[in-house]
Amino acid sequence: MDYRPYRTNKQQATSFRGLGYSYFEKGSFGTAAFFLNESLSFEFNQNAIQHIELIAKFNNRR
Repeated sequence: MDYRPYRTNKQQATSFRGLGYSYFEKGSFGTAAFFLNESLSFEFNQNAIQHIELIAKFNNRR
């Protein structure tokens, strides 16, 4: 069995972004923002930043 006990920064970022996008689609914006922000600590991604900004605008309208 091929097992790697580590993950690259890109893999970590992709995992966190995936969780963030999933929670965004479910409407759990706070959780989505958390995971998207976590992803940015591993890798810059403009799409994640745009989703975070969209969440902030949505939260300001409430």
